[in-house]
Amino acid sequence: MPAVALTGCLLASLALRLPRSWIKPVLAVALWAGLVSAPLAFIELAPTGAFRLGLSAGGAYEALSLTLRAAAAASIFAASIQLLGWRNWLKGLEDLRVPRLLIKLTMLSLFYIPLFLREALRMLLAREARMVGRVGVWRSWRMVSTVVGDLLLRGRERAWRLERALMARSLTLPE
Repeated sequence: MPAVALTGCLLASLALRLPRSWIKPVLAVALWAGLVSAPLAFIELAPTGAFRLGLSAGGAYEALSLTLRAAAAASIFAASIQLLGWRNWLKGLEDLRVPRLLIKLTMLSLFYIPLFLREALRMLLAREARMVGRVGVWRSWRMVSTVVGDLLLRGRERAWRLERALMARSLTLPE
């Protein structure tokens, strides 16, 4: 059944002439699900020795099924976002009577994720520009760890400022 959904989504995207940019995230999800589900292929019901791995048909089917289900879900989501756009997708969720709080939090996330990524990139570029001399693995990890720490602090400060702005406008906060 997941293969049918994946094939249907692919055919619908071809018929609607959607840009192919939605395929890359679907492939990433399929790769990740394939890596996670790979050990399922080695599940064998018969008792085995300590170091013997047996490939079972049932386990391989379960691994393939899990990978296809994840890829089908990701493809349906990505293609619908590509077709409708985020705003119309969230309006559709409102029409389906999804709780408003969930929709508002999704909208906030969609607004702040690009800001966060832009800030992270700016900080990484600034730190790299300040590095002089040979850059080893240890120095690179140290630089990235300081960027992560600064991003956590700035994210907390941004959340605090957002909370204060919501309270100043007499909007209720989620409890």
